[in-house]
Amino acid sequence: RGIGLHIVEKLLKCDMTVVMGVRNPEASKKSVEMAMGEELTRNKIFYEKCDTGDVKSVEEFAMKIKEKFPAVHLLINNGNF
Repeated sequence: RGIGLHIVEKLLKCDMTVVMGVRNPEASKKSVEMAMGEELTRNKIFYEKCDTGDVKSVEEFAMKIKEKFPAVHLLINNGNF
């Protein structure tokens, strides 16, 4: 929702692969696909569980990303701290 959704949309339109670290991957997927449509998001966006209030969750998220992707070229943090 909000500015995060707009940023994701712009990144996808620039043909970038987007990985979202979110507390609820299924709910986030549903929201993003409802807002942007499946065609824009298909095979270009990945949702991984990441609770920034839990260090273990953040470490697990980082390990999954390292296993799945050879590099991270851009990191955008968008949340309430």
